[in-house]
Amino acid sequence: MDKLTEELLKAVSEYTEGGYQGAYNIRENGGCAGRQSTENIRIEGKADGSGLDIYIRPGTKGEKVFIPACVTRGNVNDLVYNDFHVGENADVTIIAGCGVHTDDEGEAAHNGIHSFYLEKGARVLYEEKHLGTGEGSGQKKIDPVTHVELAEDSVLEMNTIQLGGVDHSVRTTNGTLSDRAKLIIHESIQTSGSEYAKTDFDVDMNGEDSAVDLISRSVAKDDSYQEYHSRIKGNNRCTGHSECDAILVGNGKVNAAPELFESGCFADPRGCHRKGSRGTDPEAADPRSDRRRSGKTDYRRVSQRLMAKEINWDFTREMMSWYRQNRRDLPWRKDRDPYHVWVSEIMLQQTRVEAVKGYYQRFMTRLPDIAALASADEQTLL
Repeated sequence: MDKLTEELLKAVSEYTEGGYQGAYNIRENGGCAGRQSTENIRIEGKADGSGLDIYIRPGTKGEKVFIPACVTRGNVNDLVYNDFHVGENADVTIIAGCGVHTDDEGEAAHNGIHSFYLEKGARVLYEEKHLGTGEGSGQKKIDPVTHVELAEDSVLEMNTIQLGGVDHSVRTTNGTLSDRAKLIIHESIQTSGSEYAKTDFDVDMNGEDSAVDLISRSVAKDDSYQEYHSRIKGNNRCTGHSECDAILVGNGKVNAAPELFESGCFADPRGCHRKGSRGTDPEAADPRSDRRRSGKTDYRRVSQRLMAKEINWDFTREMMSWYRQNRRDLPWRKDRDPYHVWVSEIMLQQTRVEAVKGYYQRFMTRLPDIAALASADEQTLL
């Protein structure tokens, strides 16, 4: 394993001078640069050499498994298939960062096809960072594909971060959820120059009381372009939430299209929104509305299923009346200006209401409208 690989591993996967503690497989330019299994986590190469099978014993608790991959030169197009088999009631962390580097005209690319099979009651925290480095003109590409199958009461939480330097990235995720299973995905993507990044989620909630929470944070600088498309389909009683917040600098662009579809489920109407515009204030939601942005869901029909087969408008009116009489006096509720609502929602996602009050007022004094925000330099925003 060369020095450049070590530097990339430190940036994307918690690598230290002493190496990894626990089970690991290091992939370098399409080959294996090191592997170790433990008593509870077994890593095996596939018979055809296409990737790995990672087996995690039922009941395994508190262990980590590291599956990083690095490409350190041009003219490497790496493709790997990794399957994670997680036993019942296991609770583990999987770290699978990726770094690509080129100093010449050759393309440096890594495409990881990861499949997760979580058995009943299993819990996995999956962490992944992507980074592109090097001064070469060759493209740096990372195009991950993720397939998820969650059994009853299992939970998969995925935190993915694109740190920068990746010229082209297409993230594709699909999955199915059984009863009471939960899929939580938080992604953060930064692009600059002429970089391109696309996220495509397609999830089916087949199980009763299953849940999906998809949150994307985007920073698009210069002439970079990002796309976000999510399709959450409820095929049973379930909950779904999808959102995308974006910060645009220069000529950066983000095209966001979150979608929720229901077939006998409850889809949170406040969770389907674009570029940070959420309607969490009850007054912003019209109970008479019968259409979601996608034009697919009749909320009156959803309410009908939830409220003993009839729509309880008396309850709705009483709730709204109570709110108008008892709501807190908060600075972002003084008007319905979309900019004020958007800024407050972004701040409130990070901390408590009391902590936001003073900061929100200072922010509005300095950047009173969207034009002021758009013209502010990065240091002012930070």
